[in-house]
Amino acid sequence: MRTFHKPLLVLLAAVFLAGAAPVSFPKVELRANFTFPRDHGAHPAFRTEWWYVTGWLKTPDGRDLGVQVTFFRSRTGLGTENPSRFAPQQILFAHAALSDPALGHLLHDQRISRQGFGLAEAATTDTAIVLDDWSLNRAASGAFKTRVRSSDFDLDLTLEPTQPVLKQGQSGYSQKGPR
Repeated sequence: MRTFHKPLLVLLAAVFLAGAAPVSFPKVELRANFTFPRDHGAHPAFRTEWWYVTGWLKTPDGRDLGVQVTFFRSRTGLGTENPSRFAPQQILFAHAALSDPALGHLLHDQRISRQGFGLAEAATTDTAIVLDDWSLNRAASGAFKTRVRSSDFDLDLTLEPTQPVLKQGQSGYSQKGPR
């Protein structure tokens, strides 16, 4: 396996990006209404969005475990003029963690891939995300199902809603930066 040094990687990235035209991402505007289940799905014109599950699980023997599964979608701004399905226009990545106090350390894993080919997809009509052998989907009943396969742990969870959609932040928008 060939090892690249960080300065070389930075130089290669700079050369690659130098020819890329600047990309304008739409501004997130506050709006009065969301349309569900559509707004549970991806909004690919925007730069970044994510879906996450956090909570506590109780094992059959009574132990409490913490769980976190997060899927991210990022529009790169690269390859917009390239008709190839290999152009990295959308990147999906995910992180999952399981905390078991009995172990004394966090178990975690991650995935990343460009969107396409059925290997990494984020639907625009509802929550339906797949990244290799990981997934997060919303059923017609409203339940969310997530599946994660890791070398250290597997998660196969069904989450039943106990209340209507709760909008976070200002009218459902959680500002993450000055713009």
